[in-house]
Amino acid sequence: MNLLSQDLIIHITFSLGLLFFILDLFIKLMNNYSLITRILSILLLGYSLYLEGGLNNDLKWQEKVKELENKVKIMEEQSNVVNTKIETQVVEKIKVINHNVDKIHNIIQIKEKIINADCKLNPIAIKLYNNAVKNGNNKHD
Repeated sequence: MNLLSQDLIIHITFSLGLLFFILDLFIKLMNNYSLITRILSILLLGYSLYLEGGLNNDLKWQEKVKELENKVKIMEEQSNVVNTKIETQVVEKIKVINHNVDKIHNIIQIKEKIINADCKLNPIAIKLYNNAVKNGNNKHD
């Protein structure tokens, strides 16, 4: 980066403007150029005050950005914990569903002869289908 940072240049500009303004008010060394130096020192002082305000505002926004970045980091960590909990719950539900499907499939194979007798839809088939749809609440006869 540069030898003089932007912040330092702004502070030096403010100091010079203030110094020239004070010298012009109290010492009056340059009587012939007093009006010009007073105008220039006031302009320099006003401009440097404006820059100081902008610098201060920028620092405040940078602090807010850091705070929000920290909050985002904390929220990401919390969301990772919640995501792992949700993933385990989903995996457990899938295991239960697969277990129930296998159980119903086995019961259908056992009762296959009753279900297929006379090519009519047997009430046992209806109950087994309903149990499979209701996530395996087996109340078969």
